[in-house]
Amino acid sequence: MKRKHGMRTAILLILMSLILSAAEAGTAAGKSTADPQTDPEMTVEAETPAGNGSIAADEKTNAGAESETAAQKATGAAKKEIRTGFQVINGKTYYYSKKGKRVKSKWITVGKGKKKKQYYFNKKGVMLTGKVKTKKVMYYFREDGVLDHTIDRTKKMIALTYDDGPSLYTPIIVKALKKAGGRATFFVVGERVSTYKKQLKQAFDAGCEIGNHSWDHSYLTSLSSASLLRQIERTNEAVEKVTGKTPVILRPPYGSVNSTVRSYAGMPLILWNEDTLDWKTRNTYSTISEVKRCASDGDIILMHDIHKPTANAAAEIIQWLTSEGYQLVTVSELADCRGKMKDGEKYYQFR
Repeated sequence: MKRKHGMRTAILLILMSLILSAAEAGTAAGKSTADPQTDPEMTVEAETPAGNGSIAADEKTNAGAESETAAQKATGAAKKEIRTGFQVINGKTYYYSKKGKRVKSKWITVGKGKKKKQYYFNKKGVMLTGKVKTKKVMYYFREDGVLDHTIDRTKKMIALTYDDGPSLYTPIIVKALKKAGGRATFFVVGERVSTYKKQLKQAFDAGCEIGNHSWDHSYLTSLSSASLLRQIERTNEAVEKVTGKTPVILRPPYGSVNSTVRSYAGMPLILWNEDTLDWKTRNTYSTISEVKRCASDGDIILMHDIHKPTANAAAEIIQWLTSEGYQLVTVSELADCRGKMKDGEKYYQFR
């Protein structure tokens, strides 16, 4: 009897061991390892902003996450990546708040004091660049989105223009403009650019516009179409080499224009409605007096930065104009605010 009882006990122990092993195996089968590619806890959900078909290329490695979205939501285990700050998506720049919300129809300011930079994001959240025209204000944004400057379209503005440079006297004018926060347009003679490239770069870096005034100040109306084109192209190339930007406006020497010039210029032709006669008087006081006498909203005023008396007149002219409420703008900015320009067309003023 004892032997049979011992055998029964042994059999029961074996059966219990088998049952416990099966239970442990079943429990283990219900677990999974933390695989970064498949575990919802380790997967970043791909976020597709409104209005864009796909996300940036650097997020494509998370594409597999989309197929698991339903499972993630069901378990509540998904961790969503929060974008913050500037984000480039499909070639467009957006800005996200600390909570990951896309900024729309709002200004964003970065830094303080001299390092302060302002950006604007439109109703779709896209960062603006280039020129933006509103009913009252003209905004100019750099390529990186930083606001460069603005012009109040409801206030008076005037375009001071200087011909025949660059020269040693150009920086005197530029200094006066910078002090007043103004800009001017310098129509340069191409053959002078290499000699005075430092002075030209100073004007350009100060926000002034550099226009084309031919290669050697020839009468363009007396040239063949081929020679005319060469005059313009050589000057454009010289300016671009120094500033990195090609002129977009042309002032024909002596204001001389005919059908050939209009057809082959390839740019708007900028003349003037007020001549200070500084080239004739060579007198600082006379130049100042003439500007004060004739200045009017929308004017394009003609002067020459190759003459020292003209350069010496700049500070008082600029100070007086700003005190009279004029905004000192470039020719292209004046056109942006008051109208449009077409290649081959002549412009004397913008009212």
